[in-house]
Amino acid sequence: MSGSIAWPSAHSATAVPILEDLIGAVRTDQVRDMFDSLKLAETSEKASQIFERYIADLIRRFPTLNAPTRLDFGPARIIVLDLQYVSPTGSAAANRQSEMMYLLARHIVARNFFLHPEYLAFVPDRVAGYHRKRFTEVYETVKRVDYDEWHRTQGSPLVRAQAELDVREGRKHNVQLGFASQRLSDMGDGIIAQSTGRFVLGADDRREYHEIIERFGLTEASAKIVRHRLTGPRRDGAPFLAIFRAEQAHYEQFLVNSLGPVELWALSTTPGDTSLRNRLYEKVGFSESLRRLSKVFPNGSAMDEIERRTKARLRTGDAVDRVEARRRLGVGRRVAPAPRNAKLRQQQVHDEILACSQRAALGERDARLIDHPGLNLLPTGGRGATDDRAFWQQCCRCASSNGFCAHADARRESLVWGPAADGSTENCMAP
Repeated sequence: MSGSIAWPSAHSATAVPILEDLIGAVRTDQVRDMFDSLKLAETSEKASQIFERYIADLIRRFPTLNAPTRLDFGPARIIVLDLQYVSPTGSAAANRQSEMMYLLARHIVARNFFLHPEYLAFVPDRVAGYHRKRFTEVYETVKRVDYDEWHRTQGSPLVRAQAELDVREGRKHNVQLGFASQRLSDMGDGIIAQSTGRFVLGADDRREYHEIIERFGLTEASAKIVRHRLTGPRRDGAPFLAIFRAEQAHYEQFLVNSLGPVELWALSTTPGDTSLRNRLYEKVGFSESLRRLSKVFPNGSAMDEIERRTKARLRTGDAVDRVEARRRLGVGRRVAPAPRNAKLRQQQVHDEILACSQRAALGERDARLIDHPGLNLLPTGGRGATDDRAFWQQCCRCASSNGFCAHADARRESLVWGPAADGSTENCMAP
C-alpha cells in the first residue's frame, strides 16, 4: 500500500517484543555468562532469577501490558484519559501502580510533544522527508498537558520528577502544562516556582489562604479577595483570582467564570444534579437531556427545587398518614402517600422534575413548578362541619380541582401548566 502511513503503523505494533520475551532473553547463554555469578547477598538469589521473577510478577498483575498495543488515537487533536480506577492510593503497592499508570498515560498523550527538527540526524534517509515535515509541524504547534487531581501523585516521586522536568523544558518545545488540586501544598515547590499563571478558586481554611497570600506575595486587595470573595460556583458564575507573571510584569485580577446553562449542566458534579442528569440521559439521551434541563433550570442546578420538595415531603409525611388513617375508616378520598424512606422520597422528587422537563420540551405551554400552600376547607352539612371530598378537591391557589386530588393533594405541590395559546388553563395536573 504505497503512501499509506496507517498500515505500517498498525503492523509495527505486532513486530516489537513484548514483556514475556524478556524472560527468554535473560535465559540465553550470553546473558547468563555475564550475570550468572552476580547474586543477592541476603538471599543468594542470582540476578537473572530476580529479573525473571519481577517480570513474571509484572505480567501477572498487568496482563494488558504483555500484549501488542491496540490503542491508537490516530490524528486526534484532543485526548482525555481517566485514571481514577487504575491509580489507587493508600499503600506502597497502590502508589507504585499509580506511578506506572500516570507515566504510561503521559507517554500515550505526550510522546510526540517533544519532537524537534534536530532529531532528523537519527532518522534513516529513506523516510527523512516524511519525518522532517512531521517534526517541524509538531515543534511549531502549541501543545498542552493538564493533570487533574494532582494530589494523587504525592506517593509517586517519579511522576513528580517527570512533571517538573517537563515544566522546566517544556517552553523550548512549545509545551504548556497545567496542574489542578484542592490545596497549594499538593503542587510542590518546583512546579509553583516555574509557573507563570496561577488560578486561585478558593481556600479551605485560614491556614490555607494565609499560605496562598504569603507564597504568591499578594497585594492587600488580592488578599481580601482570597479571604472573602472566593465563594465557589454560584448562579452568576465561579469567582477566582488570576495571577500572571509575564517577564518582569506581575498581574493580579479578580474574575468570574460564567457559563451558559447547557455547559453548567454538562459540567456539574453536585451529587443531586448528577443523579437527575444521569437518569434523564437514560431516558432521552445526552443532547436532549441537557437541552431540557437547561430550559427548566437555566441556573444550571436543580438542588434548590430538590431540597424544597424533599423538605415538603418531610413536613407533610405525618399529614399523609393521618389522611390514610381516615381513608381506612371510610372518610375522604384515596391519597397517594409520600414514601417514608429518604431515598425513595428523592427518587419521587426526581421523577416529578423529569416529567416537568419532558413537558417543557414540548413547547406548547409554559411549564413551571409551584408550591400549593394549602387547600380550602368548605363547610357543608351544617354549622362547623366539613366535607372531606370538597377539602381534597379544591386548590386555594388556582381554585381548580382537575387531577389534583388524584396525586399531589396531601403533598401540597404539583406540576402546573400555565395558560395555553387560546387562554384556557390546565392547572394542577400531576405527573
